Amino acid sequence: MNNYVYIIAGLPDFTPDWRQGEKSLDEYIEQVRELLSAKDNEALDFIVKGFDKDQIGLELYREALSHRLGFIREFFQFDLNVRNRKVRYLNQALGRDPEKDILSLRDPEAEETGLEPEEPEFKESAKLQSILEGHDILSRERGIDDLYWDKIDEITLFDYLNFDKILGVMVKMMIIRRWLILDEETGYSIFFDPYEPGSVKGFGDIKDAASEVLCTHDHFDHNYKKAILVEPKDESPFDVKWIDTFHDPEKGALRGVNRIYVVTHRATGEKLVHYGDIGEVLDDLLTEENLELLRDADIALVPVGGVYTYDRSEALDLIDRTTPKLVLPMHYRAEAAGFGLPNIDSIENFLKDAVGRGHGISLGKVWFINTAEYDIDADILVLRPQNIKY
Repeated sequence: MNNYVYIIAGLPDFTPDWRQGEKSLDEYIEQVRELLSAKDNEALDFIVKGFDKDQIGLELYREALSHRLGFIREFFQFDLNVRNRKVRYLNQALGRDPEKDILSLRDPEAEETGLEPEEPEFKESAKLQSILEGHDILSRERGIDDLYWDKIDEITLFDYLNFDKILGVMVKMMIIRRWLILDEETGYSIFFDPYEPGSVKGFGDIKDAASEVLCTHDHFDHNYKKAILVEPKDESPFDVKWIDTFHDPEKGALRGVNRIYVVTHRATGEKLVHYGDIGEVLDDLLTEENLELLRDADIALVPVGGVYTYDRSEALDLIDRTTPKLVLPMHYRAEAAGFGLPNIDSIENFLKDAVGRGHGISLGKVWFINTAEYDIDADILVLRPQNIKY
């Protein structure tokens, strides 16, 4: 046991773009664990906690920063610094209090007396700020992980054949695993409800590619599949189920049928519900059988503009009864930006009612709404449409 030289020698030279060959990443992780003592495996378990969003919090960081192992102390201090800088950047972008949701290990009383040390210097702050200001999500994530990779190399620079080196390799394997999963997921995409050219006021024509196209109903502004170049993949990572519903409260007599799609990732269990142009009477929709599918989605796309779909009150009733973690409103008019049908309700009105019911609002780079009005925890996210005509 504790034959660290032998363990390290049996591992490949991991790089950020490493790909699995005859042996999978999980097999290498298992190989390391089998050769370590129970005490060393406990340290690996602690490292793994840092990659579990449900475990991350003040208690974990306090334990990490007083850990017996130097690598764990240094790595988690760096991780805490990165996390807090990311939160401050997001708060600034959304016009919120910069210290909102910051994890601080400092004791306010001790700080007032001068007994509590200042927050440790974060020399990578400028690099992280530059990465966060990038526009491409995947490039930002890759840039942040490159910072982690470089930090691991710095911490273990003189640890050639000891346990800290193995801990560093373990963190690198966790980073690689995340990207292996991301590569699988980003290789398969679903496009919902493409519209005919000129059919949506304020929006440009669609020209895109996807692995699959799903249409919630057969109207010209939701079923123009010609706009999407379909690039089939070997296998979808998603399970797709649906509920056949109505576009209106008259059981389809006014506008026909509508299909609600429920898309679940097989590996993670994360669930997305796309309600399409739902107009069916809410009590008719929310049977026990349907609630089993719809309840507690990770993401729900809900129409809120009324006239052709649920109005803002019906949409909020649906949200309150199905309790999704995050709601993306759709099918609305944005007064300031000039898009959306003139006879449907505005997103501004929906958000005011949502706040009145205790919902939190977040605005994802939205320039057509006053961000200062929504400085609260979010379960409703308004995204900036990408296809607006200027």
